[in-house]
Order: sequence, then C-alpha cells, then structure tokens
Amino acid sequence: MPGPTSDARARAWRALALTSHLLDAELERQTQRDAGMPHIYYVLLVALYETPGHRMRAGALAEAGRISPSRLSHALRSMAESGWVARERAAGDGRGHDVVLTAGGVDAVRRLAPLQAAAVR
Repeated sequence: MPGPTSDARARAWRALALTSHLLDAELERQTQRDAGMPHIYYVLLVALYETPGHRMRAGALAEAGRISPSRLSHALRSMAESGWVARERAAGDGRGHDVVLTAGGVDAVRRLAPLQAAAVR
C-alpha cells in the first residue's frame, strides 16, 4: 500500500502534468490566434533565430524542436510557403540541407516573442 510520500509525489506529478498540458494548449491557441501558425513552427523559428547565421542542418532543427524528421519536413514546406524559412544545400559537404531563417521569419519571431512571453507570464 502506498504511503503518504508516494501519494504526495503522485499528486505533484499530476499537477505538473496538468500544468504542462494547459500551458501547451494556451501557447498553441495564442500562436494560432496571433500568427496563424502552429506553436511548433514558432519553436522552430526561435531555434533558427538563436543560431549564429540563422541556419541549421535539418536534422539538428528536428532535434531542437523535438519532432520527427517527417514532421519537420511537413512543417518546413508550410513555413517556406509562408516565407519564414528557405532550404539550401549545406555549405560544407553539399550532401544535406540547411534550413535558413528568412527576413520574414526574423520579423515573425520579433513580433511573436513579446506575445509568447506575456502568455507564459
């Protein structure tokens, strides 16, 4: 039979899980409302924005967003159509692709950053 410590831990875990779920849902609503994009797109744009040269290998960007390569591929098509990113051959070896933040992507991050911070607060 679980003791008081395990009951307290279970309550704390449930509270953390609920808080995380509610925050994710609110950020999704806010990003959709204010930018017309899924929140994961904003996460990816910020990862690029914070990277020197505003470029990353596609695989590294998938890891930064904690998404699968196939989900990233779908996201990049949509983000490129919106003018936020471009795909370019990797500079060093030419085998892979870099994802590059465009001027439109920089503008989107700068416009959304204060709104995201307010939503989190």
